[in-house]
Amino acid sequence: MTREWRAANPDKVRDLHLKRYGITSAEWDAMFEAQGRRCAACGSTEPNNKRGWHTDHDHNTGVVRGILCHHCNVTLGKLGDCIEGVQVGCARLARYLEGPISKARLPPHAGLLSCL
Repeated sequence: MTREWRAANPDKVRDLHLKRYGITSAEWDAMFEAQGRRCAACGSTEPNNKRGWHTDHDHNTGVVRGILCHHCNVTLGKLGDCIEGVQVGCARLARYLEGPISKARLPPHAGLLSCL
């Protein structure tokens, strides 16, 4: 596939990309609509990168779980793509933020993600 072909056929490129997840463009669109056209994890209405939204899937089963923004997709990957990894990661981050060094140096932050 050349760059020119990709530019001339964005719908076909999207279909080929989604085929590896075993879903169609219509199924992806329906899933995104069911999520309220926002990130399934944090609720952001912006994909937070120039390449668009991420199709999140279970790496063991291949099952598509939802559509995520870039931040949530990267975070989930860094935490091991599993519930246990997310729980351990959130606990470690909470301990870090409760520490005296972070309280002295870090300003309050109203982030989108919550471990609760």
